[in-house]
Amino acid sequence: IEELEKLAADFPEFAIAVNDLGVLYYNTGNREKALKFYENAVQLDPGNMIFQKNLADFYVVEMGRVEESLQIYVEILERNPQDIETLLITGHICVSLHRFDDAKVFYERVLEIEPWNVDARQNLETLESKRQAV
Repeated sequence: IEELEKLAADFPEFAIAVNDLGVLYYNTGNREKALKFYENAVQLDPGNMIFQKNLADFYVVEMGRVEESLQIYVEILERNPQDIETLLITGHICVSLHRFDDAKVFYERVLEIEPWNVDARQNLETLESKRQAV
């Protein structure tokens, strides 16, 4: 971390180093610094999907900022509509928000791209059994 901090200080526009510091701080449990570096990396390179995913993941998992993370994931999908990981995460978030019809759309999209995707299939089956139980 110390060496990467020096690199980022010497080259503050080096977004990869900034993002990597976010990852390292997250892995060491320093949420405050992780958030600072994740947000800074996205600000430096807003088109980088990895940086955006790191920030969105942090928002939803660590801060409960579900709507903000969902907005980031939707922006990612606008640029890359076949991103399986983002489609699945977006479906999961929709389930957590009780937006089951929206979740179904995301899981079905995954299966259009990857018919063998077990996670999407299982989640669709769970949604269907919940719907039948109501």
